Amino acid sequence: MRQAQALQNYAGYPPMTEVGKQNSKDIEALIKNMETFNEVTEQLQHSYDELQVRVKQLDLELESKNTELQKNLVEKEEVKNYLNDILESLTNG
Repeated sequence: MRQAQALQNYAGYPPMTEVGKQNSKDIEALIKNMETFNEVTEQLQHSYDELQVRVKQLDLELESKNTELQKNLVEKEEVKNYLNDILESLTNG
């Protein structure tokens, strides 16, 4: 900031006024806030990406479990039918 003031004085401009100083502080604060915002945005994006990967993993696990459960259900149905056939043959036979 002193360099800017020195340049203004050298170039024939009047020294920075209180309003100019406040504007400069506001700009510095805005820049700092923008940098913080960008950092937080990057962190959120990273977290979101990690969550997306985890969701894909869970989807694959769920699909695998559902396939396994479906297979078990079919096997149980086959055993049930087999046992019913045995019972029917015993009562008929």
